[in-house]
Amino acid sequence: MNPLDPSRLSLLSLQYELALLIGQSPRLSEMLRSFMPSALKLLDCRAGHVWLDTGTGTAAHCFSFPAREKATLSEDTQLAQLIEAHQHRPDAAHALTREQGRQLYLLPMAGSGFVILVREGTPLESRLLTALAPILARLDTACRACLEFERTEQLRAHAEEARLAAEAANRAKSEFLAVMSHEIRTPLNGILGMAQLLELSPLAAGQRECVSTIQQSGTTLLSLINDILDFAKIEAGRLELEARHFALRDEIDALLGLIRPLAQGKGLALTLHYDNQLPPNVIGDSTRLRQVLWNLLGNAIKFTAHGQVALEVRQLSCDAQCTQVHFVVRDTGIGISPEQSQHLFKAFSQADSSTTRQYGGTGLGLAISASLVEAMGGAIKLESEPGKGACFDFALELRVSDTPASPQVSGKPSAARLALERSTQSKLKVLIAEDNAINRLLAIRLLQQGGHTLETAENGRIAVDKAQQGDFDLILMDMQMPELDGVDATRAIRTLPLRRQPHIVAMTANAYDADRKRCLEAGMNDFIAKPFSAEQLFLALDKVPRN
Repeated sequence: MNPLDPSRLSLLSLQYELALLIGQSPRLSEMLRSFMPSALKLLDCRAGHVWLDTGTGTAAHCFSFPAREKATLSEDTQLAQLIEAHQHRPDAAHALTREQGRQLYLLPMAGSGFVILVREGTPLESRLLTALAPILARLDTACRACLEFERTEQLRAHAEEARLAAEAANRAKSEFLAVMSHEIRTPLNGILGMAQLLELSPLAAGQRECVSTIQQSGTTLLSLINDILDFAKIEAGRLELEARHFALRDEIDALLGLIRPLAQGKGLALTLHYDNQLPPNVIGDSTRLRQVLWNLLGNAIKFTAHGQVALEVRQLSCDAQCTQVHFVVRDTGIGISPEQSQHLFKAFSQADSSTTRQYGGTGLGLAISASLVEAMGGAIKLESEPGKGACFDFALELRVSDTPASPQVSGKPSAARLALERSTQSKLKVLIAEDNAINRLLAIRLLQQGGHTLETAENGRIAVDKAQQGDFDLILMDMQMPELDGVDATRAIRTLPLRRQPHIVAMTANAYDADRKRCLEAGMNDFIAKPFSAEQLFLALDKVPRN
């Protein structure tokens, strides 16, 4: 054929125009709605149908133009014959002619399906059908790309739905835990607080033993609540570490002072080997470090019937900026087999089910500890044999500090008395904004020992009114109160034209870090989480500016 043959140029022009119609949209139905009407007009065909294999292995009808043509497909016997012929020769074009000049053409699309054209009048020329082959190949590629795009979009949509569902579930879980934490901490504050009041009173030996039992049981319950909350934070990726200046030896001594009664109660020796070459002051999250060591030492005491529990704190390396500290907890307890140790750091897991029955616990302590140490840049390791005790160790890099740390709370019962003595040196006018009657009574009883002038408010609105009328040194503000919560009440008080603004301390069972941040951003000066100790309250009073 002459390259300049007008008929050839006409075919090339047709191919070009048809090719431009393909791929106008990444979505299959939109792409075919854009392609088919114009293609039918160029080919002078009445209707067109598309069958595609969408991933099932068999081509199925997916598009008709005009749309009304779809209704006659199942009744068209000639069309059924064409499709049957295609089953035997899927790579070949097929044609049928009916009376009154109606022609049906089945044109394959490189294996993914086929196109059926409906024409009236003269048949399509064979060279035109041949010229359509590359167009159909291009259409096949476009259809495959559209199908892949839609599958990807569907997967992305499902992934987004799953992500949103997971976030909603985490929010619901966090909200539930926050509510449950608040509802449990509130009565627990009354239990532990009243026990502390009794502890500060003259008691007979038997009465003091009863008080001690109440305090130990309440503290155990509080520890369980804190474990659950911490685990929820870790799961949700909301765990935040703080960088504080602290004296490492003071932290260790305070921790041992708190946990030694547990060891003494079982007749165990609790020993400390402390490397005096360690720098006195460091920077890190002292709270989380103490939590990890408390869990490890508590576990060691729990699973040791005879012998000792030892804590070693050694320096591995040190320069002007950082020190690497190695912490080791050893015991002479029941030990752990290699098989059991594989599950030891998993949540809600203990060595075996009998361990839970015999020793109790949630199985969260070690899982939380492992996550905390990992967040601080270390890893907990275990060496143990059944019947020969266990050894847990980890190393942390802490920054060296030149800033002297604040004195640590000792954790001894006498500390509450010392704090009380300090708080009574200057009398304060205090407003207690608390809707819970028991917790309100507890605060009153504790503060009465210092001889302070006290007023109460049962909700946030009354607190604002009294703050406007009275010249208070201190407001102890609960967060969750009717009519007006503690945060909004604080904001309102900070806008009042007072002679001097009071020192406002949040005293709340909302114990999340986010709650603390909310309180401070609202204008509060300090934060005490319930259940709080007498010592914590008296130390908060020490921070109130005096005239």
